[in-house]
Amino acid sequence: MKVKAVIFTISVLTLIVCSCNSQSSPNREQNASQENITYQKTGDKVFHLDSTMRFANQSLVLFNEGEEPKLSIFNQMNASVNYFDYESGELESKVFFEREGPNGIGNVAHMGHFQTSKDSIFLFSPWESKVYLMDREGKKMNSYSLTPPGRKESENKYLGYSLETSQNSPVFQKGNDLYINVVNSGQLKSEDGSLVFMIKLNLETKEKQYLEINQSILFNEFWGILFPYASTAVIDDNRIITSFAKNPKVSISNIENPHTIITEKEVSSSFIDEFKPFPKKNSEHPYYGYNFMDINHETIKRAFYTGLFYSNSEKHFYRVAFQERTEEQLELSRDGMQYAIVITDENLNKLADLELPRGKYYMDMTFVNQYGLHLANREAYKNNEDQLVFDIYSPAEKD
Repeated sequence: MKVKAVIFTISVLTLIVCSCNSQSSPNREQNASQENITYQKTGDKVFHLDSTMRFANQSLVLFNEGEEPKLSIFNQMNASVNYFDYESGELESKVFFEREGPNGIGNVAHMGHFQTSKDSIFLFSPWESKVYLMDREGKKMNSYSLTPPGRKESENKYLGYSLETSQNSPVFQKGNDLYINVVNSGQLKSEDGSLVFMIKLNLETKEKQYLEINQSILFNEFWGILFPYASTAVIDDNRIITSFAKNPKVSISNIENPHTIITEKEVSSSFIDEFKPFPKKNSEHPYYGYNFMDINHETIKRAFYTGLFYSNSEKHFYRVAFQERTEEQLELSRDGMQYAIVITDENLNKLADLELPRGKYYMDMTFVNQYGLHLANREAYKNNEDQLVFDIYSPAEKD
């Protein structure tokens, strides 16, 4: 098997956090409010799984088929896209993909997907740094390389970022352009403090543009390795709104000029203390004199922001905060993870700050639609492995 060096970054960013995070304290009421709005659990949504599907899935996509909303899940266990009717929660159909041959998509581990219809399915391969365009029968219609011109695919490790399409690293489409989030590891320090956070891919010409944004705040101090430089960018009409893990502020830029920050606004959770940098032992980036394993262990204990979501119906943003953990709490894995969600209006004015029950949700599968914010319930799956249950949080006016 031909394994690319880019997977080092992916494995650290996605696997270490799954096995080494937790914090234990009594569960709090699932309710948060500020000014004239209250967010609370208002219902749930059940999707019925078959024996080939597991609870944890990296890539979920919502789209409409005519007037009917559909949930599409990429199943890495058998290289397929599974279509669910949103209203009934029933599994309707599947599309299977070949791993080898002219229609082959290769290694499906960590692969994500995106679609707006069943006729065009985009698959994102972190192993090859490629995008495959597949039809409704699972046949390959086109492929696109995301490697910069003049650089060999085997040199992707030098790019400083990895392709990891997921709910926290989503894809957007504007006309013939795909906007693809990437996960930056911060290993490469640019002179101006800019970080690549997104790739713009034209589907007709196959031209690529690597979108950068200034994050010198992340280089002025030492916040740890890998996680502090990860980001989520969402597109709202003609704006790109970007959230970096260790930056309390969220950046807004115009889609026509994404490199220039129009404004920054603090969107911080009251459930997270002020970020404190590590003292530098020397001036050598990226480890500043620390042993990799030691500083990685300390980094994952500290709080950071992960995931940014937008509701087109409510015009609300949701910024997910991951709370700090003690040494003892790291051993509890997902059962001890504590999250909070900061909710703002479309101008990033804070509306609410919601602290979630510890260990209850699998936040990597979060999505938003017109019915509310959907959080995957781990406890419900433990009780019935044939069901994927999402708790729905939505706003309610104060009495």
